[in-house]
Amino acid sequence: DVGFRRLIEHIEPRYSLPSRRHLADVCLPVVANHIHELLATDITAISFTTDIWSSDVSITSMLSLTAQWIDKDFKLQKILLHSQEFRGSHTAQSISLAFANMFDTWHIDRPKVHAIVSDNARNMTKAMEEGNLSGIRCMAHTLQLAVNEGVLAQRSVKDLLADKENPREEAAAHSTGDVTQTTEKRARLSTAEEEEERGQPPSLSDMFNEIMEENTTPNRLVTSSTAQQLDDYLSEVPIPRSENPLGYWRNKQDRFPDLAKVARKYLSAPCTSTDSERLFSAASHVLDEKRNRLMADKAEKLLFIKKNLPLFLNK
Repeated sequence: DVGFRRLIEHIEPRYSLPSRRHLADVCLPVVANHIHELLATDITAISFTTDIWSSDVSITSMLSLTAQWIDKDFKLQKILLHSQEFRGSHTAQSISLAFANMFDTWHIDRPKVHAIVSDNARNMTKAMEEGNLSGIRCMAHTLQLAVNEGVLAQRSVKDLLADKENPREEAAAHSTGDVTQTTEKRARLSTAEEEEERGQPPSLSDMFNEIMEENTTPNRLVTSSTAQQLDDYLSEVPIPRSENPLGYWRNKQDRFPDLAKVARKYLSAPCTSTDSERLFSAASHVLDEKRNRLMADKAEKLLFIKKNLPLFLNK
């Protein structure tokens, strides 16, 4: 970018921008070694997100693998492991084999793999089954599918969509004075929504708050230290929903050591595959119309440095 180079030269003439060779030969190995060191630390469980992306300006397809875990200080760590080229057919067998190779590359033991969050594609679901991996469907994708099906299941919504799909008929209705039919349909939709609001059951948030307000614990015989920890934990006053649960476990891990290990495992799993979605948003800026002949391995290196360099600088 000529404009960016001129801007940097104007701001600080003594600074020289790093070359491609410097990024490939110096930055990339340093960041990769730092990630290897992080993965070799005391990690209870690692969760992952994955997705497949196809470029609009080239024939390149990429398979992502992002990782996150909770360290011993109960801080959430996130890294990008792969955004590698994914050639051939996107079958479940190919995806499962790619996961195995990725784990071997970073020396990640299978028992440490807690869950892999992906979309609802059938090839992803089958790949998890074939690889004997614990797969979790992305909650955002699932909610979107549920909302779409729920909305389209309403008769009044279908009628409105049918009117929009037939603009000529709707225009004829307007010209002949039959616009009242469309108005009545919209009125029925509004009336149905009002009736649902009047008879609406309690929301999930209200139900959650009601459950959390119940601080009673069952009386049972304490037979081990873990059971005692569980009883003490259940007798704790619930923290507000606005607070970070990792902060709670950071302060209570000495009191509940056994439960803290379980919390490190299950709280590491994300509820959505947002990290992979954001990764491919960045990939679309790397593989754009001006660089549509960029090799996939070069693009992966650029994304690897972009996503993981802040983690290295903050160590």
